[in-house]
Amino acid sequence: MLLIGTVVFVLGSAASGLAQADWWLICARVVQGFGAAAFFAASLSIVSNAFPPDELSKGIGVWAGIGTVGLAIGPLIGGFLTQSLSWRWFFFVNIPVALLTIF
Repeated sequence: MLLIGTVVFVLGSAASGLAQADWWLICARVVQGFGAAAFFAASLSIVSNAFPPDELSKGIGVWAGIGTVGLAIGPLIGGFLTQSLSWRWFFFVNIPVALLTIF
């Protein structure tokens, strides 16, 4: 599910960045949302299975901490990309990160 969700997210990100109409962007964002939901849920399952019971709270803490940092940094990077390049790069930046995650 992690890989499938990431691939769907990448496709949604690419389609969002290439959108030529409002309806296209909305549909692409829906696809991106489905992908994100799949890999987000799968990531917590992987953390839960990767750590022994006595270390599980630390693993979930690191997972939550990284997610929180991403929530804080994401809008800053998105704003920078939007101001310096184009709003499309807000979506295009996801592609190399997700491809790195897949490989």
